[in-house]
Amino acid sequence: MLVEVDGKVMGLSAISTMEGDLKEGERRLNVGVMLEKRARGKGVGKALTGAMVEIAWMMEGRVGVMTKKANEGMRGVMRGLGVEERVEDVVLEGKGLVAEIVYVVEQEKWESIGLCLEFGDEI
Repeated sequence: MLVEVDGKVMGLSAISTMEGDLKEGERRLNVGVMLEKRARGKGVGKALTGAMVEIAWMMEGRVGVMTKKANEGMRGVMRGLGVEERVEDVVLEGKGLVAEIVYVVEQEKWESIGLCLEFGDEI
């Protein structure tokens, strides 16, 4: 997904399947979000992350978000979405430490957040 304002890219996001064994037959998906500095703090990250979470559920995936402690931007987005933060080191074989903060996004709690996305004339 791409966010563009006045012909300039402000942010983008994507979903990919995570490597490794499936837990209890669940599909595990990784959501990535990148923002231009000038787009930060304006709700773009929250909108992109919210949209990706909902798309992941449409793909019947379990939604978890992981980040590093230093990534205050993503931590702020997740706080803004009302998702509880858990400190937990995540180490993947061959990749080392990939995360220090974990969020499990529960669909029943998510619905109570009331995220609303609106699009202009161009989609």
